[in-house]
Amino acid sequence: EGVARCGHLKVGADPTDLDAMSHLVPAHFGPTLGDLKAYLQKKNIDISPATHKSLEDLYAETRKGNASLIQSSSGEITHVIDVVVVQLTNSRTKAVLVETERVPATGPRQRIACLPSAKRRADENHFFTVWRVLGEQLMLEA
Repeated sequence: EGVARCGHLKVGADPTDLDAMSHLVPAHFGPTLGDLKAYLQKKNIDISPATHKSLEDLYAETRKGNASLIQSSSGEITHVIDVVVVQLTNSRTKAVLVETERVPATGPRQRIACLPSAKRRADENHFFTVWRVLGEQLMLEA
């Protein structure tokens, strides 16, 4: 508090004054990894790595906003992923851009044939996801 006063910062700002609050630090929300594990075990959901990705991967995916876990009124849990697929077509030749291989950080090149795509994050609309695909995967600039 003393450091804040020296820097002429407000301590304990009025919560209704949105301009006085810092928006730099995201608030912690949602369950911890332990909470998620306990909840899934309570619901008798098999969380062994033999049946699907690890629980840590699922937790990281939901924390980053790339997926959601939704519980229905009947108690069933659904893993929701919103994938945005981008189709770029040359207007003159009608050729479609297709991803033909991937080079993983570990392992050999993988031959594939698919359209560029990405998981839509919770904080994005579909257009922002397309811009992310164009910039990060295709390395194109607007």
